[in-house]
Amino acid sequence: TLDKLKGVDRTRAELLFEAAEQAGCLAHLALITLWQSGAAQEEDHGYGYGYDYGRGDRYGRRAYGRYREFYDDDDDDEEDELDEESEQESAGEIAESQYTMLEVYDESLTAGHWSDAQGRKVAFGDMRLDDSELATATPLQEWSPSQEEYEGYTGNAGMTLERWYHRAAIVIWPRANHFQILARAGTDASIGGLEQMVQQLGRATGSNSADQYDDCRSFAQAIITSWQPERYRYSWDEEPESLRSAFPQLLYKLDDPDLVCQFLVRVVAENSEIQLDNSFASFCKRHGWPYFAEALSSVMEATKSSTLNRNAELLQMLCLRRDKDTDRVSTCARLLEQFVAAVIASDAKRARSSWQRAPDRKELLVAVVNATLTLGAAEDLRQFLEHAVARLNVYDL
Repeated sequence: TLDKLKGVDRTRAELLFEAAEQAGCLAHLALITLWQSGAAQEEDHGYGYGYDYGRGDRYGRRAYGRYREFYDDDDDDEEDELDEESEQESAGEIAESQYTMLEVYDESLTAGHWSDAQGRKVAFGDMRLDDSELATATPLQEWSPSQEEYEGYTGNAGMTLERWYHRAAIVIWPRANHFQILARAGTDASIGGLEQMVQQLGRATGSNSADQYDDCRSFAQAIITSWQPERYRYSWDEEPESLRSAFPQLLYKLDDPDLVCQFLVRVVAENSEIQLDNSFASFCKRHGWPYFAEALSSVMEATKSSTLNRNAELLQMLCLRRDKDTDRVSTCARLLEQFVAAVIASDAKRARSSWQRAPDRKELLVAVVNATLTLGAAEDLRQFLEHAVARLNVYDL
């Protein structure tokens, strides 16, 4: 954050924030990260290749320098990003490397760990950059690495080296292009931008409030229309904190049932990553259950292997509410009938792909039984149990 910068760096940053404001631009402090991976060469100390006698690592894997991790939800790490030592030290530069990068196979340049002029975190996520977008007195190729990992010769592959270069920067773009910039950066960055706008909307007064609300609504609609599924991650990948779970809450704050219905049909129906909780049910109650009946039906009718458990959990949550709202009960009865039919159809064409995660049939069974017993839907229960008993190799009763 800005208060971690010292001396001339702090003065420069404050001037840039002020200049951006006067020029009709938005400015944020961010951490720029250049990552490179490629072929490496190690200095020969007479020990040969593939064995680090200092560490006893049979793969010759080494890491030098201060190994910095940056997480938005860790105050200690946040303080570590831009400490009081100096701008150069804030990047965590390593001691002189013992390796040479012979050829770069892959690289990326991103901006992340955002904050505004007041030091508040902004959840834009990681934005990809082009080196032509950097204005710096030190060319990219002259940056010193902040972290590196080396892997020696393994017999199956040659020596490889990964390097990370970190620099603090002020990132500026025209206020008029705010939506386009965030949309280009992806769904998570867009949600982070909307979150900031909704927070500002809560502090707005007078005539500006209506204009800001229209901007928030237009941006939310654009996010729904251009929603990008989360990319597949291998199990050993670091799992970043997702902003997507916060998106429904932002829609509730905008209090627009039309937007919520669009979100259900366009995003929730297709993406298992979206979970809806009791705040969604409360929103439906406030605006009337019939308003959302068709959109919820679309979600249930689109049930597939990846959304089976999520939809079962959603249905159970809606059915187990304790109020006696007749509109809710009738809506749930219709959804339950559609879901049971969708489960039967999904089981009939179960995906054979080994990489797809199989639904948890125990959770599914419990959710359907709870929902049917709560609604007194005897026919749906009979139909589902007959289906389960006929497939004991799938439903381990």
